[in-house]
Amino acid sequence: MNRKPSFNLHLSRLENGKLSQPSLRLVADYLRACRASFNDILVPLAQYTNLPPLREKPDREVALAGLAGDYSRDASRLEVYDRKTEAARKRVGQKPVAPAKRAAALSRQLRSAQDQRRLSRVVESEVNRLGVAPTLTVRKLALDYGRMVWRALEQTEEAESRSTKQTKRGRPRKTRAERLRDAEARAKALGPGVLTGKAYRQLRTAVERLYEDSRPR
Repeated sequence: MNRKPSFNLHLSRLENGKLSQPSLRLVADYLRACRASFNDILVPLAQYTNLPPLREKPDREVALAGLAGDYSRDASRLEVYDRKTEAARKRVGQKPVAPAKRAAALSRQLRSAQDQRRLSRVVESEVNRLGVAPTLTVRKLALDYGRMVWRALEQTEEAESRSTKQTKRGRPRKTRAERLRDAEARAKALGPGVLTGKAYRQLRTAVERLYEDSRPR
């Protein structure tokens, strides 16, 4: 079926009833693996579609719906994480987290994972235009610096939209410019002489552009 070996995991979970909201494509692949066809499941399909519609779905089902049909490692890992977290809280007698909060947390984690993948691609592409040999040391330091810049942008996003200077624990918050300078200083300490000042500016500009493009309008 020209599928990756890991795809068999999804078929197994579907067969055992542990995969919620499976895609039509996944069901079709499962039927092919069983040498069956849609004609063999017409009766249960008809019974399901004749059920009265639900007024609303649990928030967790809504949150996982976008993950169940996504075969990326990020989505699979998040679904496993959510189930393990729920089971762990039950074992120690803690109350379950509200469905809405779990749904929001899953969405944030998925967005973060996707952002980091895009960041890695952008930095890797930019490394080839820095004018230095793209060795493993250069690529690793460039990615580390790119993540530092991204973190600095995240930490100062809310503050940049306000005109008043906020304080935390009695100390002034660092500005975006200050955090970006700190990021460059840390990167230079990690790899002295590996990247030039021009290379740092080039990487920072690329990450800033990606960050702005990824923010909701």
